[in-house]
Amino acid sequence: MGWESYPNLGGEGMKKTFVLAGLVSLLVGCQAEELEVSISSEQMISAASGESEYVEFEAEIGESMSDVDDEKRATIKAIEIVLGKYFPDADIETKISSDSYRIEIEGELALSSSIPRSGAPWFVEVMPQGGNNHLVRLMPSGTFSAFKSEMADINFMITPDEFQGVDFSIRGSIGTVTFGGAYLNGEPRAFSVLELDGERHRVSFKEGIWTKTGAGFLFSSE
Repeated sequence: MGWESYPNLGGEGMKKTFVLAGLVSLLVGCQAEELEVSISSEQMISAASGESEYVEFEAEIGESMSDVDDEKRATIKAIEIVLGKYFPDADIETKISSDSYRIEIEGELALSSSIPRSGAPWFVEVMPQGGNNHLVRLMPSGTFSAFKSEMADINFMITPDEFQGVDFSIRGSIGTVTFGGAYLNGEPRAFSVLELDGERHRVSFKEGIWTKTGAGFLFSSE
C-alpha cells in the first residue's frame, strides 16, 4: 500500500538523528520499540566539567494493522504539533497508509549535570559520584510534566512514560563503563565492566526495572 508523506515540522539542517515511528512507544504509555543514544567518553567528560553538550539519539515506534481513519489522522496531526513544540530543532516526518503509520523525528538530547528547563522532555544526565565517577542515565527534563499533560489532553492513551528503555551506543578510548541488568552488544549481562577501547559498543537497557527508573551506567574516566 502506498504511503502519504507530510512535510517536516522541525528545524532545517539537523545533524543528529532520532527516528520515532508510531503512536505506541517513546511518547506513549509503553516502551519504545527502539531508542538509541550515541555518546562518547569525550562528551561525558566535557559535560561533567560543566560544558554544554548534545548527543545523537535514534528511536522508532509504529502502529500497523490499525485502521487509520479521520479521527486517528486528527490525533496524529495533534501529536505532530506537540512534538514540534518540544523538539523545536528536530525534523519530523509522518508517513501514513490505510492500515499503519509512522512518525520519524531527527533530533538531539542535552547531555548535562543539571536538569534542562527547556527543550526536549528527556535528557542524558551526568551525575557526579565521587572522584572521576559519574552516573550517566536517561532522565525526564524540566519540560516533561508539561509535555505529558499536553499529550494526555490529546488522548489519555498516549500519555508518555517518564522512564524509557534505551540502547546506549558508547564509543571512546578513555575510561570504563560499569552496568548491570543489561545487554552488551546483544549478550545479556548481570554485571559487567567495559573497558573503552576506541570501538563502539552497544549497552541495552530494556523492560523490567528500566520502565520504573532511569536507565544508565557508571562512567569512570580513569
